[in-house]
Amino acid sequence: MPCGSDFSRLQGNIYLIKVKKYSGLLRSLVMKNIVLTSALIASAMIAAPTFAAPAKLAVCAACHGQDGNSPIPGYPTLAGKDKAYLVEQLNAFKNDTRADAVIPNNMNNQAKALSDADIDELSAHFSAQAPK
Repeated sequence: MPCGSDFSRLQGNIYLIKVKKYSGLLRSLVMKNIVLTSALIASAMIAAPTFAAPAKLAVCAACHGQDGNSPIPGYPTLAGKDKAYLVEQLNAFKNDTRADAVIPNNMNNQAKALSDADIDELSAHFSAQAPK
């Protein structure tokens, strides 16, 4: 039986042999984990792109909520509504063919300040939100 430093050296060699034996397996598992994690992150970025909020969103959010779920009773929730429907309604307010049922002329005046691009962007934003 080895004694003193010989035994320590022998234990060290056994440890090194075990490390060498399992380091390939460990390296393989770590690399697979890195590749899998990278793939999941990449797919999440592709599947759920993030967009900047529409420029005029703050005005709408005051009554309808940032995500289209109105925090104020009596104001309609816009979240999840069909984009074409929202475009049609905003244009109706803008052209005075629809009246605001809550505060007279409020929506009409708000819609008149919107360009066609603003209306399209806001409608897309609210239609993409989940109603609560």
